[in-house]
Amino acid sequence: MDHIRAYAALLIILYHSLNNFSYIILYNKPFEFDHWIYSNNPLNTLIIEGHTAVALFMVLSGFIFTYGSIGKKIDYIGFVRNRLLRIYPLFIFLIIVGLSVYPQNFSFSSFLQTVFGFANMPNSLNLGPYSSMFWAISVEFQFYLIFPFLLKTMETDRKKILAIVLLALLFRFSAYFYDANLRDLSYWNMIGRIDQFILGMLAANYYKNLKPKGEKLFKIAFIPSVITMLLTLLVFNKLGGWVSVSSWKIIWPSIEGLMWAFFLISYILIFNHYSSYLSRLVSKLGELSFSMYLIHSIVIQALINKGLFFTFSTSPFKNAILTSLIIVIPITIIISFITYNTIEKPFLKMRGKYLK
Repeated sequence: MDHIRAYAALLIILYHSLNNFSYIILYNKPFEFDHWIYSNNPLNTLIIEGHTAVALFMVLSGFIFTYGSIGKKIDYIGFVRNRLLRIYPLFIFLIIVGLSVYPQNFSFSSFLQTVFGFANMPNSLNLGPYSSMFWAISVEFQFYLIFPFLLKTMETDRKKILAIVLLALLFRFSAYFYDANLRDLSYWNMIGRIDQFILGMLAANYYKNLKPKGEKLFKIAFIPSVITMLLTLLVFNKLGGWVSVSSWKIIWPSIEGLMWAFFLISYILIFNHYSSYLSRLVSKLGELSFSMYLIHSIVIQALINKGLFFTFSTSPFKNAILTSLIIVIPITIIISFITYNTIEKPFLKMRGKYLK
């Protein structure tokens, strides 16, 4: 599962690097969503639509918590305490640094809104690249607050947990009649992400109860799951990509969640027992994934501000990817190694048991 964290973090870095660097090269101004990139190459669209890594993180979170907690009693206060110790130290640190860089953007109301887990809502703190990923952290923390109740619901009656997914779909559909932005509703909010978190929970429950025959089928299905993921993102890109506000975005979170849940089970079954040097290296990157997720935007924007990116190719796409691979990712990993060991890890050691 640390592998999956690493892949998701690297994919989101490539995604933001591609969009920001290629846009500044082409239009000589900060990135906007007015010129989306389209491709016929599935590997390209994986990066172009790399925002899907957020969905992968959501599915993975639901999977991890359920896998470790199913069949046990959760001490709610202990669970929330551990979650705060996991994400808030680096989160608060970046708020402090961001306010030092952008003091003019401070307001007490926006500060409280951000600190109390609603950075995904309007009027939260805008601290440039320091806060650009806060929205996803807020959505995930909102899921932390309700996870023990979701788990109890799933253990009591699985139909009820599926009913919550159906309810989310119905409310997204109802928003269509109010001319809501269906892309934003399905992307930035709990109502658009709860499908993915719950599908991760269901995947963990299914994985725990897999029989040998089922394990064999999922191992065989690993390559088809990768192909399905690539083709699904290709079709997504062809239908307009992230910028599209079409009504099909109502069901996209469910499709995306199913895609990653299927991939997750297959991947874990195949690679769970690998212990090579490469496997351990990727796992170490997975440990740094939270820092990488929050830090990379700061690195990207700093390079753009100083014009430190490759322009020797005629292809803005290639320039952006090379800049990401050669400059952004290594610098992000180095900084993340430091923030993980000096900010995250000391607080991680303070976590206690919450399962009975």
